[in-house]
Amino acid sequence: MEPVILIMYILLFSLGCVGSASMGFLHTCIKTPLTKYLFFLYLTLLVSIIRVLLDYYLSILGYSTLVSPNIQIAIGIIIGTAVYFLLYKVLTQLKKITPAAAFITTFSVYILQLVRTGIYYISGETAARIIYPIMIILISLYLFFVGFSFLRGIDNNVNRAVQKLLQAIGIILMIFSPISASVYLSIHFLGRGGNNLISLDFLLLAIMSFVSISVVLYYLTRIGTIPKKTTADQQFLDNFNLSPRETEVLELILKGYSNKQIGEKLFISFTTARTHVSHIFEKTSVNSRMELVSKVMNF
Repeated sequence: MEPVILIMYILLFSLGCVGSASMGFLHTCIKTPLTKYLFFLYLTLLVSIIRVLLDYYLSILGYSTLVSPNIQIAIGIIIGTAVYFLLYKVLTQLKKITPAAAFITTFSVYILQLVRTGIYYISGETAARIIYPIMIILISLYLFFVGFSFLRGIDNNVNRAVQKLLQAIGIILMIFSPISASVYLSIHFLGRGGNNLISLDFLLLAIMSFVSISVVLYYLTRIGTIPKKTTADQQFLDNFNLSPRETEVLELILKGYSNKQIGEKLFISFTTARTHVSHIFEKTSVNSRMELVSKVMNF
């Protein structure tokens, strides 16, 4: 059973690597504080998973860990601090979430985790297990709060790729948090699963990676890039003599909309939307959405 679990770990870790790379690409294209903090959050979770994967692999081989338990605890505290700090910074970038609310919720959960680590270090595993269920519930509530904040705090003025990313991750966190709490608490009270359970940290990063990969592919397959801006400069519009309706269509093209989606958004038929897109191509002397986006970005 252990080799199968290890293979699953490696597959999920690989997905996490690709997801982190896609998040990095998204940040390179848009370059906002929000995408920067999300990118570093992905990387931090990836580092945490590397540590767990290495320890699991060594345990299968019958070796002890490479570092002492004290150093392992210190590394865990450093990684945990980084994760909570980055989550706090992400929350501060959202609408309708005050910095005070983000700080109080994040700092409270972080301190409680430090307390549990201290109890484990001073009094041993038995004492730490007593407050384990409380910690699981609080962390799950916090993740639910983060997911709700992602959905509630989406700014319609930010890049649509970021909007899609936050919306998907927010929904996933709100679903993932109660499920993860149920699984962890069941294992805790039943005393089953143990080493043969796939870490939910792996699953969370894998799911988030799937979201970021999907968002990046969505744009690459439609317009070849993720445009930093979703509106053309007025000089561009004047230079190519685009009408008000064509300007609206152009903005939707820059947001990654298909002809069908443009029609639905502007309440026009698919044929009319396609005609407007063709006229924009003719006026700007391009043959594809990719060329058009490139021309807008480089104008």
